Amino acid sequence: MDNILGKVFSRPAYPLGEKPFSTLGKLRNWAKLQICETDGIEELSDEELPNGDRRRLVVVKTLWRGCHSDVKRPPIMPIGFLLATYYVLLFRAAFAREATWGAGLKHPQLARVLGLSLLEPPCAALDRGDAVPLTTILKTERRLNYSSLIHICCQIANGMKYLESFELVHRDLAARNVTVTNDLHIKVSDYAMFCEEFIGDYHIMANGTRVPLRWMAWESLLMGMCSPASDVWSFGVTVWEILTYCVAKPFEEMNDDQVVANASQWRCGGRGARVPAAPPPRCRRELYDLMHECWRREPMQRPRFNDLHRFLERMTHGYKPPIQRN
Repeated sequence: MDNILGKVFSRPAYPLGEKPFSTLGKLRNWAKLQICETDGIEELSDEELPNGDRRRLVVVKTLWRGCHSDVKRPPIMPIGFLLATYYVLLFRAAFAREATWGAGLKHPQLARVLGLSLLEPPCAALDRGDAVPLTTILKTERRLNYSSLIHICCQIANGMKYLESFELVHRDLAARNVTVTNDLHIKVSDYAMFCEEFIGDYHIMANGTRVPLRWMAWESLLMGMCSPASDVWSFGVTVWEILTYCVAKPFEEMNDDQVVANASQWRCGGRGARVPAAPPPRCRRELYDLMHECWRREPMQRPRFNDLHRFLERMTHGYKPPIQRN
């Protein structure tokens, strides 16, 4: 079941009618991952071929496997490799709906679902390319100036604005789930939960699922209410991460139980509740004000990603990103 050697992926016909409950977010706790070498990835296209055929890619070599019970650090792969995700058969129908929708989403700031196979085991092939986690770049290359950091935040808001337009919820927006290329082009992804280096960012619930406790809006953590507005809360935390070069975690001075207790204070009216973090060093007042807007108690009072993108776009007007690494 775990071997997907020779599996063929094709781009599905994606009716964007029935809206799924998330992207692939809610299913991630039952997922396993493989990084694979493929044949045909360069030819994969949205366009139909004659006679209704579709361009396809085929897995020719498995380079890395990982799951929650056996998480190993995946190697950094060059362009042309992809991430394949598959789910236990109990969730086949939900997986098909989620992955088909994911295949229909196309935006330069989102990691794409390249193809889909519903044969056992059901799989979705996700774009990985030559990008690396944003956290790696921020921690190792502190050369990125303030304008570059805002440029990255602006791109994230742009990708999330696209998801918001479909009322889709990411559920795990954080710097660890952003990849970046050498020209600072970013994509919002959903891979971090499976990587060893990010295990400490997740809290294991009583039912065994993992949640990004410190990045979650209070209503998501306590009531299970996930919406674009809860993603906006997480975006505020992500902006803070980026401006601090990911040197600390939100609520750094609290343990997990204290974070939950703080969320309860938000639920009870917000009196005495603490925001995820203090202002980053040398942070402009207008940016920390933006974070506070994202952390408003009432979800309906938080800004929409369209507003956040427009604000950050004005701040980066005329900016041209430098090439930071080979």
